[in-house]
Amino acid sequence: MDQEEVTRLANAIFYWLNYQQSVCRSDILLESSVRYPLAEYIERQLRVEVELEKLYDKLDKRRVDFSFPLRGIDCNIELKFLGKFTSSDYQHQLIFNDLMRLSLLEGNNYFVLCGKLEHFLKRFKYAPIKAEPGNIPDTDYSNREPDTEYAEWFPFVSHQPKMLNVSELKRLTSFETEYRTIHDQVKNIKVELVACSDNQCPQVVYVWKVTNCSLE
Repeated sequence: MDQEEVTRLANAIFYWLNYQQSVCRSDILLESSVRYPLAEYIERQLRVEVELEKLYDKLDKRRVDFSFPLRGIDCNIELKFLGKFTSSDYQHQLIFNDLMRLSLLEGNNYFVLCGKLEHFLKRFKYAPIKAEPGNIPDTDYSNREPDTEYAEWFPFVSHQPKMLNVSELKRLTSFETEYRTIHDQVKNIKVELVACSDNQCPQVVYVWKVTNCSLE
């Protein structure tokens, strides 16, 4: 996807989430419900057929949330809804696993994280206070200390991607215990912020592009 398409994808989720919030339907805002506006945007705006829960070729019985071809390039998306329990060790591992699985895929791969602004401000060191829809802030709000390790994986500043050395990531052992050794395929992962929403609203959206540097 180009930058405009990624921005529109983030906005589609953002406006849908905040509409549900404004009509007192925040109780339905779960990861499973957010799949609908995301899939609808892909099919109606990008005009391609999206495959849900597509099996990973390199990981037995594991699936990617969204997969679709766009102008001859495979695009893959993993989605997570940030809830009040996202600070748990279990949820840390699930998000880490998503990043590792995306890095095994060729093409353009994206990690979409959305949910209540209050949860972002509690759990992310670099989450900006304010930004226009689709624009990426240049301000570094590093004065807030995170209560999780997410800040080690995700950048919140434009043009400052995180470069992750896979062998140094402490959660790799748990990932490889459940899946398999990936050292031979993934050495370094680049995580780059490519879109974010207006952080003056109760529900927010962030999109990162995840790249296996060995495949570049």
